[in-house]
Amino acid sequence: YSGYAYTLNKDRGKVKYWRCEDRSCSAFVHTNANDNYKAHSGTHDGHLPSPDRIELLEFKKNVEARVIHETTPIARIYEQELAAAKLSQTSLALAPDAKDAHSSLSRLRRKTIPTLPTSIEFDIPTIYTQTLDAKEFLFKDTQTRGKRELIFASEQQLVMLFESKHIFIDGTFLVCPPFFDQVLTIHGVHHAHVLPCIIALLPGRSSAFYNYLFQLLDQHASDLHMTFEPELITTDFESGLIKSVKHHFPMSRHIGCFFHYTQSIHRQIQSLGLSTLYNNDPEVRSVCQQLMALALLPRNKVESAFEHLANNHPSSINDLFNYFEDFWIEKVPIDLWNVHDLKVTTNNNAEGKM
Repeated sequence: YSGYAYTLNKDRGKVKYWRCEDRSCSAFVHTNANDNYKAHSGTHDGHLPSPDRIELLEFKKNVEARVIHETTPIARIYEQELAAAKLSQTSLALAPDAKDAHSSLSRLRRKTIPTLPTSIEFDIPTIYTQTLDAKEFLFKDTQTRGKRELIFASEQQLVMLFESKHIFIDGTFLVCPPFFDQVLTIHGVHHAHVLPCIIALLPGRSSAFYNYLFQLLDQHASDLHMTFEPELITTDFESGLIKSVKHHFPMSRHIGCFFHYTQSIHRQIQSLGLSTLYNNDPEVRSVCQQLMALALLPRNKVESAFEHLANNHPSSINDLFNYFEDFWIEKVPIDLWNVHDLKVTTNNNAEGKM
C-alpha cells in the first residue's frame, strides 16, 4: 500500500490487520476478507517507500499462485512471469535467479501434490482431469475386476487423432505408476508435426486392453461424425498390440518401428554374451549390422539376403541367427518390420517430449 510492504498481523474474519514489514514502524493497514483496502493507521517514520520491493513481491505472488494451481513446468512459469512483470532494473538485479528460486518453488508445489495412492481405489484431483482452460482431459476412467484403465485426451487431441492418416502407438513399461503395467501413448500427425493425442495407463498388455481402447475411440469418432481409420500405423512389437491392431484396423497398413527392431537385435547380442565379439571383431560386427539392415531392403529381397547371410556368417554367432530366424522370420511377419518404402521408419517421435 502506497509503496510499502505489509505482513499479516491479525485475521478477524471480516477484517485483516496488516503491519509494516519494518518492525520498528507503527503503520498498519486494514482490509476486508478479500484483501481490499478499508483504512490505515500510523505513519512510516524513519524509512522511505520501496517500490522495487513491491514489484518483487507482486512478481513472487504471481509465480507462486501459478506454481500451486498449474502443472506447467516451474522454469517456464518463472520465465513467463518475469517477462510479463516488466521489472525495473533495480528489481531485476534483486530478483533471484531462476535456478535459485526453483528449489523453494518445488517445495511449494510438492505441498499441493496428493500422496501416492496405496491401492487402485483413488480419486484423481481436478487439476489432473482438466486442461489449463478447464476443459475435460480425463477421457475415460474404468475399473473391472480389480483392474483400472485411465485414458487422457482433450477433445482437440481426439479430433486431431481421427484426422491423422499416420498414427504412432508406443508403450512404456519401466516408467509406470504403481497398479498399472504401462503408459501407452498414441501420436498423430498434424501439419507435418507428430503430436501426442492419447495418454493411457493400462493394467496389462493383452489384446483385450488394446481392443477396449480402440473401441472407445471408434465410438467417440462416430459420436463426432468422424472415423478412426488411419492409413498407416507404426507400433512396437508387443504381441498383444500387434494382434489388436490387425483385428481392429484391417484396412490400415501396420508397420513395426525400425528403432525397436534394431534395439531388439542389439539386446539379443548382449544377452547371448556377444558384445565383446561385436566390439572387437569387424567381420562379426558387419554381419550383425547387415542383419539389422534387412529391414531396409526391398521386401522381395529380404529372404534371399537372409539366406545368404545365414550361409556365410561366422559360426561364433550361430545363436544370433537361430534367434533371428525363429523370431523375425517365423513368428513376426516380414511385412511388419520391412520399412523399405517408408519416409518415417521409427516410433521415436512417440517416445520424445509430450
